Amino acid sequence: MSTPETGQTFVRDSELKGFAVRITSTGAKSFILEKRIDGKVKRLTLGRYPELTVEQARKEAHKLLGQIAVGRNPPAEKKSEALQGTTLQQAFDDFIAVRKKLKARTLYDYQRIMKTVFADWQNKAMLKISKDMVAKRHSKIGAEHGEAYANLSMRFLRALFNFAIAQYEDGNGHSILRENPVIRLTQTRAWYRVERR
Repeated sequence: MSTPETGQTFVRDSELKGFAVRITSTGAKSFILEKRIDGKVKRLTLGRYPELTVEQARKEAHKLLGQIAVGRNPPAEKKSEALQGTTLQQAFDDFIAVRKKLKARTLYDYQRIMKTVFADWQNKAMLKISKDMVAKRHSKIGAEHGEAYANLSMRFLRALFNFAIAQYEDGNGHSILRENPVIRLTQTRAWYRVERR
């Protein structure tokens, strides 16, 4: 197996169709499996050599081929699993990266809300934030920091969830979040009536 001067080269297995070793110009070797999934050829990386032996990689390739044969889509499932764990902080970081034209004051307010109101939720997966949690937090903020601040905090959280619903999709194009838990405040008419200054 010679190292290519540029790019990458593939050494294909003569026995197992789609199974190969990819060699990069830096000399790195990875086992891959190429297979048509949902009409598109996907290249799945099985692992690097020598951490994975040829036998282990071939076994892993057989396992994936079995999953694909029964209609599963391992890359989409892997992506979906990773997205299921998206935390509030990760969503906030992505939100800020996408919303480049936020005013400095708005950005400051959002960062402050994340650090104070949602400090204990930052590392929580968004899927684990329930409507009940939202309703209880809204009441708590209202009692401790004022009704206007409670509403502002929840409008921010609602925007963050709406962003996540649009941003994070599984391999089949479905959002990983079914609904925005802040909707509970609208459904139960729990928003505080705050007089505008």
